[in-house]
Amino acid sequence: MDGHFVVAGSPSGHAMGSSCVWYVMVTAALSHTICGMDKFSITLHRLLNIDLLWSVPIAKKWCANPDWIHIDTMPFAGLVRNLGVLFGLGFAVNSEMFLLNCRGGNSYTLSFRLLCALTSLTTLQLYHFFQIPTQEEHLFYVLSFCKSASIPLTVVTFIPYCVHMLMKQNGKKIQ
Repeated sequence: MDGHFVVAGSPSGHAMGSSCVWYVMVTAALSHTICGMDKFSITLHRLLNIDLLWSVPIAKKWCANPDWIHIDTMPFAGLVRNLGVLFGLGFAVNSEMFLLNCRGGNSYTLSFRLLCALTSLTTLQLYHFFQIPTQEEHLFYVLSFCKSASIPLTVVTFIPYCVHMLMKQNGKKIQ
């Protein structure tokens, strides 16, 4: 049923990730995008009294089983996740730890890259096990934003920094 998302999403996500590496350097545009999307959604919701979840009652009406519709599949939840990822990525590439990793000589070695990749995959699996409670709507959106922001921050900044420091300490012990 949802196979078309995987078939279309995997190649398009890889293409976007590969082609948007240059975009990481334009963090001012990234922060303006986040603020703009946030202000636009708040304006629609509060000032114009437009319901951002207008598709949910329609989906519940026409769905064979309305219990299949969950808060984490709603459009606003997707917007919150995307804003969290953009915020986390923008915060990560502007951090001093990220800049230290870019300047360090370890970032080009195969062992550094493999250790970062394995640690990142393990950490992402741990993030996957962390389930956000869906009973309280506001709590869900706050935790979803925080989880989405912490993933790129961890993978882009914290893990390479820790691996860099670990390899730096091991290099001193050998000498």
